[in-house]
Amino acid sequence: MLINLSEIPPEGRTFHFTEKTAELNSALEDLVRNCPYSIDFQIQPVGNIFEVTGKIHSDVKMECTRCLKEFALKIDERIHELLIPGKELPRTGRETKVNHTSELEGTGPSSTLVSFPNFDAGVLMRDTVALAQPDHPVCSASCMGLCQYCGKNLNEGFCGCAALRNKDQRPSPFSKLKEMKFN
Repeated sequence: MLINLSEIPPEGRTFHFTEKTAELNSALEDLVRNCPYSIDFQIQPVGNIFEVTGKIHSDVKMECTRCLKEFALKIDERIHELLIPGKELPRTGRETKVNHTSELEGTGPSSTLVSFPNFDAGVLMRDTVALAQPDHPVCSASCMGLCQYCGKNLNEGFCGCAALRNKDQRPSPFSKLKEMKFN
């Protein structure tokens, strides 16, 4: 969804989007997968840049990396971004920004270079939701996962191969080699 920054009044403009208004559905469809979401943000001109502040609320369907069950992850993410009008710099250009994100404080705003006067709000919202999702989503901290031998979900009860978990009783992974015949 393109927003014309030259039409933002000096007092700023507030935007509200949900899955029902549908302006950002195409940008978020692979992340929120038909789950309800609510995005509220304000764009405020500050000199020759624009400050975007707001919140994103959604429940995102994720798959647990331990037990492979689908669960809803609650996302409540704050938006604080500075939009800097300009043109995109080539990666090998002299003025290319070096990535020193490890030295930045996490409390301040991020910055984005935008082609004035158009700002694609869908890209910013998509990036915010994607970065809010964990690398290894887990349905609960106490999730026991799947049995490595039979694949049973251990959250639903223990499996019959509990004796195999004892290292002394476990067959060697190379025991099948004894059965093989070579010419």
